[in-house]
Amino acid sequence: MHTVHAPRHPVPVADHPSDNAPTYAEVRKDAERVSLSGPFIDDDTPVGHFGIVVSNMGGVQTYWFKGSLGDVNARVVARTQIIRGRPIHYVGGSFFGGSLTLTRQGNDAG
Repeated sequence: MHTVHAPRHPVPVADHPSDNAPTYAEVRKDAERVSLSGPFIDDDTPVGHFGIVVSNMGGVQTYWFKGSLGDVNARVVARTQIIRGRPIHYVGGSFFGGSLTLTRQGNDAG
């Protein structure tokens, strides 16, 4: 039996967290709501990273961290914010910063 894997399309992330990048613990503490599924690794997740979906003052966002799954000291290297139902991706930054990239087209395209 031969298994065929779909190609991965990981989100772009900063090579290293910025000095003011919050940790996983800080993002969870700041969040109004945290996804019940908790931290995750999926096809959008770059190798050596993990993400979490939260709701905070910026709305629904997925924060991407460099580190092992659930590492409380891992720092933000990217975030995807949902604005008017569309994913807007930022590389680097802090809770709300980062460099805007093109709207993601991979698995989020409708």
